[in-house]
Amino acid sequence: RWAVAYKFPAEKVVTQLDDIIFTVGRTGQITPNAVLSPVKVAGSTIRRATLHNESYIREKDLRIGDFVVIHKAGDVIPRVEYSLKERRTGDEIDFEMIKNCPICGSSLIKNKDEEASYYCMNPLCDAKKIESLIHFASRNAMNIEGFSEKTAEQLFEKLELKSVASLYKLTKEELLTLDKF
Repeated sequence: RWAVAYKFPAEKVVTQLDDIIFTVGRTGQITPNAVLSPVKVAGSTIRRATLHNESYIREKDLRIGDFVVIHKAGDVIPRVEYSLKERRTGDEIDFEMIKNCPICGSSLIKNKDEEASYYCMNPLCDAKKIESLIHFASRNAMNIEGFSEKTAEQLFEKLELKSVASLYKLTKEELLTLDKF
């Protein structure tokens, strides 16, 4: 109770925001992600960072082509802090929120007026199925050792695994057809 801990300030680095891409989570939530010019921050090369939602991007006035300051929040997670507006050339592209799911093409909806996120409501969206498999195998659920995002994608694409229940029907021969198995 008497001790005080001091932390060094996070290392901040300037890089360019090359693009904004969108990912779909297991609940269908659409998340914008910054594609950055690769830069070393606190010992690792950063190429992407989450931009959370449309409101976050608008509050920070981020544009494709901007030079941005990034750091690792908690020395782990890459975070875009702000753009360097004084370095704008006029060639930057304003952010435009997508209207359709980047995977299945379904129309996106915003569940509540006060909520900032958009959702894909298609229960058959491939991205939602893959993310569900990843979550099911995660440490917080079944804790299947060695089950990665790449494994889930291979199971879905090569073996046409369509549900979590299908995991229990896989044979050794089917698994051996996957890369690195």
